[in-house]
Amino acid sequence: MGAGLKLKLTTYRGTIQVRALGVRIIIEPPQLYLNVSSPHLTDTAVIKLIMAIPIRVTVLGGPQSGKNSLIARMNKEVYRRVADRRVFLFSMVDCGESVELAASCEEPLFVLSIFDLAQGGTGLLNAVALARAVLQLAHRAWPICLVGTKLDLVPQDYSDWDLEVRQYAAESPWRYNMPFVAVSSVTGQGVNNLCELVTNHIYPIGERMSIADMLHVVVNWFLDHVAATFSLPVPGNEETPDTLELDDAKVNALLKTPEAVAWDDRLKTYSTFWNASSVHKITPSLVVKRFTSTELENMLYVRRHTKIPVPQPRCLNLSRWLAMDLVDGQMLIDCWYSLSFFMQFRVACTLRSYISQLRQLTRDVPGPVDGGSFSGALFDETEYGPFPSSTRFRQQCEMIAHISWARRVRYVKSEHSPIPPPPVFGGDWSLSFVHADLGPSNMILSKEGVLWIIDWADAGFFPGFFPHWLEAVAMQRYVDTPRVPKLWRWLQWFVTGSYPAQEELWEYFMADAHRFSSDYSSSKHPLARDSSLNGCSYPSR
Repeated sequence: MGAGLKLKLTTYRGTIQVRALGVRIIIEPPQLYLNVSSPHLTDTAVIKLIMAIPIRVTVLGGPQSGKNSLIARMNKEVYRRVADRRVFLFSMVDCGESVELAASCEEPLFVLSIFDLAQGGTGLLNAVALARAVLQLAHRAWPICLVGTKLDLVPQDYSDWDLEVRQYAAESPWRYNMPFVAVSSVTGQGVNNLCELVTNHIYPIGERMSIADMLHVVVNWFLDHVAATFSLPVPGNEETPDTLELDDAKVNALLKTPEAVAWDDRLKTYSTFWNASSVHKITPSLVVKRFTSTELENMLYVRRHTKIPVPQPRCLNLSRWLAMDLVDGQMLIDCWYSLSFFMQFRVACTLRSYISQLRQLTRDVPGPVDGGSFSGALFDETEYGPFPSSTRFRQQCEMIAHISWARRVRYVKSEHSPIPPPPVFGGDWSLSFVHADLGPSNMILSKEGVLWIIDWADAGFFPGFFPHWLEAVAMQRYVDTPRVPKLWRWLQWFVTGSYPAQEELWEYFMADAHRFSSDYSSSKHPLARDSSLNGCSYPSR
């Protein structure tokens, strides 16, 4: 390019650009290969020096585990992440089955514990035990992935062996708090998945919105503004002092009055389907139901943090009964057909604004406000939890969904029917507040035109897509029920939005959720805190 060459160095987002006589050299760290777009270095020539980011990985595994083949493949593997085009180069350190060597080696960025898939559950448990021994000796919290090798030898035919291997991916995070990936060093199957898991953990990808996501945001923004414009008036939740002193004995006496008996007889017409908690009218302005701290705390929380009309709890000294104000109005299921179409539309707008307010309430622990277990019709009235984090809740939900899917696969195979699609994992598992039982019998339209929401027993903090899915499924339960408006299906879509991509996961989860008790979910359960006791035992099927 001649003597007297002058170079100009500029940086842009970590990229070094070198310009000389119209030639531009782009350097992206660290150096791996050279690509010259023009051999003659014309004015349009661009030289790219792509540099790979090194990742040091400690590898654990015994002889015949497939460890050596995987190390050889990944040592020469150049992984280019599609999401951001970053390039990574792996440096694999073979520690065999030596716990001391692995614990004393240079600080790794990631640890792989490898076993042969042909060894089945025994191989998986051995890999888990080896990884835990290393962590205990090193006194480190290194990220670990369980890797099953020789995937090419596993028939992809939904046989018992195939389904068992597929189950490891859903089972391992919950039972061992370690992800699992199945790979083949021969065909390369699963290797990219392993590379993606490792790189995403060490170098997380920033949030990116697709065109569909952006369109979804715009549509929701528009619908939220429509809802805000036409919503019914909301007076706010004012705290007023109790006007009546009650104890449990007085409540028991009031339940026997003719007015209370007549009220109970009327509510029986709704209980055959909803199986709702019995509510009793004890005075012209008070109703009571069986006391649960969960519902009380949920009601107080929503009253404090939103403008959603919720009856004020009364006489908090009661231990057997939960007393609250009686809303003077009609349940939506009774008055819907008497409303004009415009009024029905305003009710829908109001419900949408209520759910929007609930979505603004967040925290890190799933379940009700009081931190206890949660249940409800959507969970087959079985208690789950408590869970220490949304991650643990996600891990169990995904495991249950996958077990349910595998059960269905075995059934449809016996019937020679098409194989159903597997549940989709992932999604936003950050937590927001959900009512979880938005039915027309849990909404009261007062004489002043205010829409009140009652029955907060099933409410709690659930993952980000639950406000769409959980409320939608709860409302869907009423669609084909006698006396429920046919317009409810449209109302459901407008109020809650469309189902998320995880819809199938929750259908599978609901099918088998009743098989898992709160004891199994609890961190006190031996399988929850130390799955090495029996990593492959499931509840009875």
